[in-house]
Amino acid sequence: CHMLEKLEIKAIIVEVANEAEQFVLSTVANFQREGHLPLEIARALKRVKEESDKTWHEIADLFGYSIAWVMQHVNLLKLHPEVQAMMAPTIPERDRLRFSVALELTYLESDLQLQTARKIRDGKIRYKAAKDLIRRASQSTNGEMELIRPPDKEFQLLRAFLTRTLLETE
Repeated sequence: CHMLEKLEIKAIIVEVANEAEQFVLSTVANFQREGHLPLEIARALKRVKEESDKTWHEIADLFGYSIAWVMQHVNLLKLHPEVQAMMAPTIPERDRLRFSVALELTYLESDLQLQTARKIRDGKIRYKAAKDLIRRASQSTNGEMELIRPPDKEFQLLRAFLTRTLLETE
């Protein structure tokens, strides 16, 4: 303050009841800044949940984000540990598993997550193609990536079916 020639500063002093409450308050204050990694956020959210009696909705309000944002991050903790490691900041960005792809992988079982994530990483597959690969993996019964029709072909078939159905009822 002296270097800035400020004679007065405003400070907010908050009394806390215990270490858990202190952790929650400091975590919320810390996460108002930029630069946190998705898994770092996920772990902090989980710890806040464990150390407080707050619901996910209350935690979302506390952090100032939507419940969807909170749950997306928490769901990253469902990822296979090797898949989580593929998101590490030490990996060059071009080789790193992106947050959006990682979210899609959370819908798969652990072993299938790893298998699919490796295919995405090794093939340097972009989001749209990765999402399609993940969808195919989730629809397969034996873990093999089955070939299915792309969404635009599905739409064309649905449109043709509806047109035929409407014509038949007239």
